[in-house]
Amino acid sequence: MIFAMFITLTGLQAQAGLKVQKVDASEVPQAVLDAQAKYFSGIAVNLWEKQSGSVRERSGERFVANFQYEGQKARARYYPNGTAGTATSYYLTAKELPQVIQDAAAANYPGYQLNTGEKVTALTQAKTVFRLRLRKGAQKLVVYVDESGKELSKDSLPGEITAE
Repeated sequence: MIFAMFITLTGLQAQAGLKVQKVDASEVPQAVLDAQAKYFSGIAVNLWEKQSGSVRERSGERFVANFQYEGQKARARYYPNGTAGTATSYYLTAKELPQVIQDAAAANYPGYQLNTGEKVTALTQAKTVFRLRLRKGAQKLVVYVDESGKELSKDSLPGEITAE
């Protein structure tokens, strides 16, 4: 099953033209390291990734810091010039999501199981939303909601929030 997931993810990345590679901190531009230190002072990065290519009408290069933040796995994405972080995301189990969001998902998607979520913040705009992953049998949904549980159109959100 893990192998099948790997093949699926690899295929989706290739299809989107996105190349992801692990990089050493010494390969990360100083401006990116400085931005990470600005937003997450004193937090150690476990893994750096370099993303290049195009995804969802955006092309170019980004660096992704993977780290633990407030007890959760977190990621922060940066452009190479490091002038501003693009977004952070914190992974949450369904039970770790705020109750108002759990209730809204249950009410708006009866029959779907809320599997996981992410708290995603566009650092340059200080906008926070939750990306929810729901499942009903073989059907999978990704839904964006605000902090009150109100559903948001993916098209209305900044690109750095919808980039996965």
